[in-house]
Amino acid sequence: MQTRSVLALSLSLFAFACGAADGAPSKIPEPAPESGEPEPEAAETTFTVAPPEWRTCSLVDGANDKRAECATVQVLRDHDAGVKGGTLGIALKRIPASRVRRGTVWILDGGPGMSATHDLSGLVGDMPARVPDLDFIGIDHRGVGQSAMLECVDERTQTSLGGADVTDAEWSRCIERLARTNDLTMFTATAAARDLGAIIDVVKEPGDRTLVWGGSYGSFLALRYLQIFPDQPDGVVLEGIAPPSLGFESFDAEMNEVGQKIFEACAEDDDCRAHLGADPWSTARDVVTSLDEGHCPELRSRSVHLKGFLAGLLYNEYLRGAAPAVIHRVKRCTEADVAALSHFGGLFRADGASPIQGAARPRVLGVTGDGFSEVLSLHVKLTEFWGDGAPTIAAAEKEYAGLVIAGGATLELAERAEHWPRTAPDQYHGKLPTYTKPLLMLQGGLDPATPPRHANEMAKRFRGPNQTYALFPVAAHDPSYGTVLPNGESCARQIHAAFLAEPTRELDTSCIAELDTKPRFLTEPRITKYFFGTESPWD
Repeated sequence: MQTRSVLALSLSLFAFACGAADGAPSKIPEPAPESGEPEPEAAETTFTVAPPEWRTCSLVDGANDKRAECATVQVLRDHDAGVKGGTLGIALKRIPASRVRRGTVWILDGGPGMSATHDLSGLVGDMPARVPDLDFIGIDHRGVGQSAMLECVDERTQTSLGGADVTDAEWSRCIERLARTNDLTMFTATAAARDLGAIIDVVKEPGDRTLVWGGSYGSFLALRYLQIFPDQPDGVVLEGIAPPSLGFESFDAEMNEVGQKIFEACAEDDDCRAHLGADPWSTARDVVTSLDEGHCPELRSRSVHLKGFLAGLLYNEYLRGAAPAVIHRVKRCTEADVAALSHFGGLFRADGASPIQGAARPRVLGVTGDGFSEVLSLHVKLTEFWGDGAPTIAAAEKEYAGLVIAGGATLELAERAEHWPRTAPDQYHGKLPTYTKPLLMLQGGLDPATPPRHANEMAKRFRGPNQTYALFPVAAHDPSYGTVLPNGESCARQIHAAFLAEPTRELDTSCIAELDTKPRFLTEPRITKYFFGTESPWD
């Protein structure tokens, strides 16, 4: 998970929007004026959300595969101000049903800041084939992708101070400009949730089944949507669950805890223990520290690079299995090891001088990050996930220095919070919705970004009919990208598909008992060859 933000918006507007039927345009009035205020003219009090005009487009951006349909829908820029505040376009991408259509699954990407339209192919995977009578529509959060994307364009040029990276000085200049020209208070989780509800209202046809899937921050956005539109969907899937209790104040520390569990499991694996010793976690700590003392200069890396690289691996069940081998190779530091690590780092967005600089975004396999807005990401995080008890820069620096595996999100937010024009939390902040309809919650037990202790409150809160909490003990951030059974099937995807096919049917979750109870480490030659360019992860 990566960012979030929010603003106060009126519930009454959405209650009205939910009433439209037959795919007709939704009429969204402004709130009634207070007593004594003049009534605005009718032309200024209503707004028509027009149904999307779909055009053929590529499912995978730039592939010219013509496997999807795209559209842009205009919504109110400020849902409370009405037409006076103007409009902005929200990008949609649809994979049409391949059989007689009976409804739609709305896809909410994570980050925050990631683009569902860009990532749609990877997000849905084989689900359209598993449930062929549903449309799958990716909707971009306002502020990302093609939905009025927020970006520091001037600060990311080849001639700018930090090049592709935004320096501290450039951030302050960029944010000052964006706050002046875009009004960041409009780019919030609540505004995005209201966009979703208004667009669903005009897309839904009589008899349609409306389903919503949210992964990581997308699950948080889905929960915000349910606070405003609890009766609109027929079923909701939350994966890698980010409830309101989640905070970035402890993000790096909790990620480090998951990393420690992976290396402790290494001590119980004969092959892994043979290479990292009886205490693999201490070995990892020593290796990370050694880079700042000049070890393995051929890597041109410091501890910050290795900490971040390892953190990126934890998001994926396959990738994290390579983490002990990475430590082993950095420690040994032969010419072959440096070549293997450079090969591994080259699979990611490692644009810096260090072969292992940058590492991976969540769902690293197949996702390039195009359409990602770092501005939106930081804005949402600082609004929704950065509380009054957040650490100072000095405290965050001290904590980060003592961690072995961490992406540095807590430290970065502490640095940005000083000067960021944060949006005040709204009436939905910190609350869970009241939702009694079908709900599936998929959670990994070794999730480094949204740890299960936060999801447990969901399991306690939502216990109604057809509400299922599926905890996969050793799964990573997105269970659907792992949880592989002996027959090669994904347990989480199997459960997920069954829910989409019929949300009111009792789910069979027995496959969870067939899964591994300990993390796997990299051994398969085909995968090892892809990652390291060698047959063995160790040599």
